Amino acid sequence: MLQLKKYPIKICLLLVLASAIAWSLAGCVSQEQPSLSELFTATPEITSTPTIVWFPPTATMAIESQATATPNPAENPTFGLLLFNDSFTDAALWPTPQSADGVIIVADNSITLAVKTTPGSLLTLSPNSIANNFYLETTVNRVSFCNQNDQIGIVFRAQGEQSFYRLLLNCQGAFALQQVVGGTVTLLTDWTPSGEIPLELYKPVKVGIWTYGPSMRIYLNDKLQTEVTRTTFSSGEIGYYARAASDTPLTVSFSDLNVYQVDKNSLALPAATATP
Repeated sequence: MLQLKKYPIKICLLLVLASAIAWSLAGCVSQEQPSLSELFTATPEITSTPTIVWFPPTATMAIESQATATPNPAENPTFGLLLFNDSFTDAALWPTPQSADGVIIVADNSITLAVKTTPGSLLTLSPNSIANNFYLETTVNRVSFCNQNDQIGIVFRAQGEQSFYRLLLNCQGAFALQQVVGGTVTLLTDWTPSGEIPLELYKPVKVGIWTYGPSMRIYLNDKLQTEVTRTTFSSGEIGYYARAASDTPLTVSFSDLNVYQVDKNSLALPAATATP
């Protein structure tokens, strides 16, 4: 008892400190403890980033094989030796009648047909030009007063002035091939536009006519225009033709007539553009 009395203040301080510690521990225990799920948070979901393709594959182009066009052997005329030519220096080789329809003149290395009446026509045939299988070349040079349906032409395999084959060009840039029998006209190739015939025939046109047996091919400026087969005439004379169909006269000049032989050695296969 004597000891307690000796240290009253210290004992009281120890008791107060002990009480405070006990109260503090009680407060900590009373707090709610976190759950395991709260202690270990879920791993955030990782969003995948699309991969950038810097050089994407490209589709391989399918190459289609193109059909190769087979050259047409008839595209270019084939012929042999020169049979005869005419530079139109001898007027005696051509009939040059003068009539109400007009005049035919051989001069200046050309033959000129001047049609005066409208409508009206002129035809001249050379008796010295009979041929059967041949390639004929001549040039349409000067055409004056070429209007509308005016026509100029080359006659071949003629049996006189009423029966022949006739190639015609008109002033609208087209050509036609006709058969005339006793004056009756039959179209073998109807009027067909051609880029080789200038409108109004203002510049020269080279005309080619190829024949062998019943086959006939027409060329303008060395380009194949048409092919027909006909057995009506197998040979005959060569000539020139002009027709004024409008209300004005027509004058045309031809030059450089060359006729070559065509035989089996100079044949070409039928043209793909053949007209029956």
